[in-house]
Amino acid sequence: MLRRVATGMLILGILTLHAGTAFADTFIYEPNPKHIENLPHGKYYTWGIDVSELEGWRILEAELQITRITNSDNGENTLFIHLLDEAELGVHRANDRNDDFVDAFEGNGVLIDEWHDANGAWRRDDISYLFSDLDILGDLTAYIVDGVVAFGFDPDCHFYNDGFKLVVTAERPTMATESTSWGDIKKTFR
Repeated sequence: MLRRVATGMLILGILTLHAGTAFADTFIYEPNPKHIENLPHGKYYTWGIDVSELEGWRILEAELQITRITNSDNGENTLFIHLLDEAELGVHRANDRNDDFVDAFEGNGVLIDEWHDANGAWRRDDISYLFSDLDILGDLTAYIVDGVVAFGFDPDCHFYNDGFKLVVTAERPTMATESTSWGDIKKTFR
């Protein structure tokens, strides 16, 4: 599911003889089902997202959000989260034949986190990953070029949750073709 939300942010760029503007928009992507089957231990998942509408846009920020996630018990647990270059569109699962906390996506894409629920069973957390903070915004931008970006999730325990969301803020610069005098530019800012 995709929702596009105009943020209302306006960025003004002024050149000596040309004025240009660019608008930032927010794109929200959610999987179906949005909780990715509550991530049972015996499976691993990919979530492939069609981001072809972002072609030509400059990615300003991206954030992966997981709402109200919890481990099913107080035992050892790890959720491996990867940014992947490609995967089949939508949510897909495979059987995880490894019961010993091995990352099914090891060596694929970019490892975002090995998340552990340290709060104990049934205490729910909201977690998010800002791509600029993780220094992977460039990886996302490179992956988006072919119109698809994906995530890999390997739950080595059962992780109940209320949903996943990818939020991308991007701008498409546009340049005016007519000349603008310095007087016209000053009038704009009065």
